Amino acid sequence: MTDEDLVLYGSIAARVATGESYYDAAAKELRAGVYPLKPFVTFRLPTLAYVNAYLGKTASFGLLSLILSAALWAFWKRLDGAFLNPHRRVSAILLIISGALIVFEPKYAALHELWAGLLIALAVALRGSSRWYLTIITSCAALMIRELALPFIMLMAAFSLFERQWRDLTAWVIVLILFAIVMLAHAHNVAVVVKPDDLSSPGWVEVGGWHRFLAAMRLTSALRVFPEWLGNAGVILAFFGWMSWRSVTGLLGTLLLIGYAIIFMILGRPENFYWGLLVAPVLLVGWVFLPQAMRDLGEILLPRKAN
Repeated sequence: MTDEDLVLYGSIAARVATGESYYDAAAKELRAGVYPLKPFVTFRLPTLAYVNAYLGKTASFGLLSLILSAALWAFWKRLDGAFLNPHRRVSAILLIISGALIVFEPKYAALHELWAGLLIALAVALRGSSRWYLTIITSCAALMIRELALPFIMLMAAFSLFERQWRDLTAWVIVLILFAIVMLAHAHNVAVVVKPDDLSSPGWVEVGGWHRFLAAMRLTSALRVFPEWLGNAGVILAFFGWMSWRSVTGLLGTLLLIGYAIIFMILGRPENFYWGLLVAPVLLVGWVFLPQAMRDLGEILLPRKAN
């Protein structure tokens, strides 16, 4: 991600605000910036462009801040009773903020992964609440902004299947069907504006291994201010923390991180590190569970002798 990318998204939204078709606007700006136009996924879904076009920069920044605030409140409620020490609950909220610091730089309101990541964080915290439909709506919004949220939707559907929550599972299936229809329409609309001599992307399948995932997490959170080795250690410790949270939310967060770790290890070029924003807001919450993780590790390494 570069400032040129942010300018690209901003320019597309500006064209849309004047009434120009999203796909015409995107094609013109991609060509002008010498970006690839093939395959069709080089075009972002139009959702965020329309949001930024019709709300404007100030209101878009306000909406993004509102989503962050909602995620913080939802996690505050979700963590109620999780700790004996109430200060750790406050620490968890601060750690979520540290994973979404770029929200406070208005220019990043054009970044799709940031919006999707905050919506995913909100959905993780909302899951299991009485207002189940809010989880569905929030997750669907993330998917319609950035298709890379699809693994999260599939994970949520799998949880509903495992728990035999048929109402929720039906809703997730509807979301997936809707997404398939949207992507088919998206592919068609892109095909209309793409020319035979337009550039093609070199692709995103590139095995970067564990290091690629660590870099994505480190560079999209507050860990980027630390030396590489220390930032990487912070990511690994957060993993252990999530694994020690003995709850459905803890399991969901752990599987979410594992899933995207695998994806980032085999997909994406080094410059796609910003994909890490999809899970960065929830990552460091794992730190507040490290005391429990250390106790669990101690019990494994130094088991108590039977009386």
